[in-house]
Formats: sequence, C-alpha cells, structure tokens
Amino acid sequence: MKKNSTAPRAKTEQIGNVTLHYLKDKQDTRYSDGLVEDELLALFKSEDAAQKRQALLADTPAWEYIYHLSPQRGAVVNWYSFEPGASVLEIGAGCGAITEELVKKPVRVTALELTQMRSRINAHRNKQADNLNIVVGNLSDYRPAEKFDYIVCVGVLEYAGTFIDSDRPYDEFLSLLRSLLKPGGRLIVAIENRFGLKYWAGAKEDHTGDFFDGLNGYPNKAVQTFGRVELETRVLDNGFKKADFYYPYPDYKHPRVVYSDDYYPGNGAEFPLNTLPTPVPGQSRVHLFSESLTMLSLEKNKLFPHFANSFIVVAER
Repeated sequence: MKKNSTAPRAKTEQIGNVTLHYLKDKQDTRYSDGLVEDELLALFKSEDAAQKRQALLADTPAWEYIYHLSPQRGAVVNWYSFEPGASVLEIGAGCGAITEELVKKPVRVTALELTQMRSRINAHRNKQADNLNIVVGNLSDYRPAEKFDYIVCVGVLEYAGTFIDSDRPYDEFLSLLRSLLKPGGRLIVAIENRFGLKYWAGAKEDHTGDFFDGLNGYPNKAVQTFGRVELETRVLDNGFKKADFYYPYPDYKHPRVVYSDDYYPGNGAEFPLNTLPTPVPGQSRVHLFSESLTMLSLEKNKLFPHFANSFIVVAER
C-alpha cells in the first residue's frame, strides 16, 4: 500500500509578534559583523533596550553602532508615502534599521534577510510590530505566494555581483525584483553614486575603502555602484516603465534632506554649504579641494543630480 507523502514544513520561530520563516534548515553564516551583532542581539533582548540604545548613542560610539542604531537610518524611507494596506518586501533587511521605520507605516512588511543572527536581531528589535514577518534565506530560494506592491532595497544592489552567479548580476537582480512586483508596483532602491562629489574631493569609496575605486570603474572588484545615467538606463532596460530619482544628503545611510529632480541645489533649492565637507563617519579622508566652492559651481550648472553622493530610485513596474 502506497503511503501518502507530504513535503516537510518550513521551520518557523516566534519572537514577540514577529514570525520568522526559514527557507532552509542550514543557515548561511558567511555574512556577519562579528561581536557587534552579539551585542545588538543582547541589547534588543533586554527589557530596557530603548534606554540602553539611547545611552550608547549619546556616548559617541564607533561607526558600527551608529550605523545599526541611529534612528536617522530610517529617514531613507520615512519621507515616502506608501499606500495604506500595501504589501512591502524589504530585501536584505539586516539588523532591522530600515524595518524599524517601515513597520511604523500602515503597510504589511515582509523582511527578507540571509542570516539567522541578523533576522533574530530584527525580530527582537521590532517584536511589538503586528505587521511584520521575517523570511530567513536567500532571495533566489524565495517563492512568495503573492506578489508585492512595493519592494525596498537599501544598500543591496551594489553587492549583486557577490551573490548572483552571472555575467550580468545587476541586471538579473533587477529583473528578479521586478518579477516579485505586482503590475504597477514600485521598487525603491537606495545606493551610492560612484561619481559622488565626496569621492572626487578625497573620501574613500564606501565599500572598498580605497580612493577613487568608483571613479576608476571598480577594477577587479565585485562591488559596483553606478552614475545617474547608467543606473537609470539599467533600471529601464530591465523592464521598469520609469524611474524617478531622489538625492539624499549627505547620503542614504543618514539622510538629513532628500532632494528631487523638481527641487535640488540649482533648481529651486540652495545647498547647505555649512555642512560641507561631506562627513564620512568611520573613515579617514583627505581634502583635495573645496567642496563648498565646487558645489556653488555645480549649482550654477544644474549638475547636482550627477554629483550627489547617493541616489534613491523609485521605479515603476
């Protein structure tokens, strides 16, 4: 007699109101910030997490802690008006800095993250959220039952060459994201501009730590960011109808202001010159010329969109 067979159920884990869904039994451990992640998990598991976080940030911590804990991280999405009740997929959610802002919106959030450790940090961080699910695993293994109204991809596109085995990893990644969107859905991408003014003026490339890597086209490097024209072309060539560009300053990691193509320095706005030279927390840099004087020239020639340090792109399927 033939027995009925059923596929094994995916493993789940409950932390507060948040359910973690594991795509595979074996977890990927290649990506880690080491002891910082251990400390973040302990912090968010503690009963007085909010007070400990505030005290840590007030004590001039190292860049790694600012990066993971600063509420300013969420500014990359808090300006955007999501449709109430919409479904949002966050790709590469990490330790939850952006998730923390997304769950404040009237939307349903699915946060996809490769590693178990970061996913647990995210879950403890946002354990009170009743509109969050976390999926632990690789995007290539993810088969959602429904497509999404929005996909949020912050600081991930540039690494596509490290997790997609292809001669065209960035195109394949964008095409995959498009396939997960509903018709008319929107992809929100945040990424550095490889021609950002700070790189010309003497800041090291954010991902490689070397001078001028982006300007030189990333020779022999797996990471890749893009200029405005090449990024727009790449997005449109991969099936998106249009791409609207926004320009966070000083960058998308800690935006203080977000400009648009309708309002930017030289087109209705003046740049806050007293904020220059561009701050680069956690890195040493040199100063090859005056960013303030150069910014005035960029304003006069309406070149700011091409030399902004970062982009936020909203692309429609």
